[in-house]
Amino acid sequence: MGMNKNADQAVNAGATNARLAGWTARSGYGGTIISANNELISASTGAVIVHCSVQLKAAWSPQYGALHLMLMLNDSELKSADFATNATSLTLQDVQVTLQPGDRVWVQMNNTTSVPWSTNATVQGGATTYVSFDAA
Repeated sequence: MGMNKNADQAVNAGATNARLAGWTARSGYGGTIISANNELISASTGAVIVHCSVQLKAAWSPQYGALHLMLMLNDSELKSADFATNATSLTLQDVQVTLQPGDRVWVQMNNTTSVPWSTNATVQGGATTYVSFDAA
């Protein structure tokens, strides 16, 4: 199953646990289920490898603070990392998990910049911002 971000989304300075919203089924992933809460839903039991990548509209270049990406499984953090300074994308290391029917895989972000050095970020919609999982 897989989903692509279908539109740009701001992650403004001070954002905490900002859920990335607005997804569409990723090409080549038939049977994808995306919930109204912007989550990729597992339809069966099995070991999978989860992939996640986020593309920004412009390079991340804060004076202070971080832009933190979190891949979530249900309500627990599965994998996370910070965007490097001047990076335009972040691909998390693949992670293997066993999913059950109804398990939810989703993405949220934190932007820890604040006044007077606030830096906003914009996640870019399209095939370069995605969450997917394949059988392990």
